[in-house]
Amino acid sequence: MSHEARHWAWSLADLPTSARLLLLALAEHVREGTTCFPGQARLATMCGISERQVRNLLRELQVRGLITVEHRAGQGGGRRSNLYRLAMG
Repeated sequence: MSHEARHWAWSLADLPTSARLLLLALAEHVREGTTCFPGQARLATMCGISERQVRNLLRELQVRGLITVEHRAGQGGGRRSNLYRLAMG
């Protein structure tokens, strides 16, 4: 986990609780730099919310400019978890 990412997420006082919780869950997955790629099911479990709520909150975090999302294609046309970049700097 990145202590910098976690500290940054805690510093955003104007976020609704559920959005901050999701941002903290993302920060827990950052190992180096500002990127991570946890699955939405894992994020939902960590936050105690539904996958639909995760998707809605991810959109909210994007609109606020706090994260960017990169879709990653899997082999054979499959899907992989998205890559999330925290806008810490």
